[in-house]
Amino acid sequence: MSSLVDRSELMATYARPYRRWLPVVLRGYGVHRVTAVAALFALVGAILELTTDQGDGILAFGLAAATLAVVYAIWVVANGALLVRKRTEEWRGAGGELSRVRARRPHAGDADPHVAHDEYAVAASDDGRLVTFAFTPLAASEAAAQEAILITGTPRYEALEVATNHFDPVDAARAAEQLAEAQEHAARLEAAAIARAHEELDGDAAAHELLDEARSTGAALRDITGQD
Repeated sequence: MSSLVDRSELMATYARPYRRWLPVVLRGYGVHRVTAVAALFALVGAILELTTDQGDGILAFGLAAATLAVVYAIWVVANGALLVRKRTEEWRGAGGELSRVRARRPHAGDADPHVAHDEYAVAASDDGRLVTFAFTPLAASEAAAQEAILITGTPRYEALEVATNHFDPVDAARAAEQLAEAQEHAARLEAAAIARAHEELDGDAAAHELLDEARSTGAALRDITGQD
């Protein structure tokens, strides 16, 4: 499961992907270095043009290099935008059948809006099985496990089978009862997941509070020992 338990923090990883990743692409292609070199040539040429009679060639070369740097930067930005769009392709789309199963689980209303916890839902198969899936929310940078089914959207989820039961293929009423039983079990699993997530959040809050106290006490002790 993602180390981000707070739902707002998890969703923040999906925010403004172009603003976050385009600068990385620009640095990766060395646009800042190319631009700096071109600007240096143009500056040196301009200074020589003003102070001597030898700056024409360098100034012309600097202006040409600056033009090429602009064209190069535009190409990198366009290529980077395509890369970001490809990387965020999994963030779009309805997510398919399992996404609908997750959304329509009877206990969906009991999900915690503030905690990114595992969710559990039951799917019925054509071969007589009732399969309980665990849906784990993924941060933007996380990949689904190899054995999991990726659910596209924002956020993305990985779906893993955690339990399998069989329904009565002949008696529809009994099959409906068996589905209800499986869904009740899924609801209990999700309630336990919510409780675990809250415990983890509480533990993180306590750890941060202890760290703040340690820093405050350490500052006071350093004042006594003369370190400050």
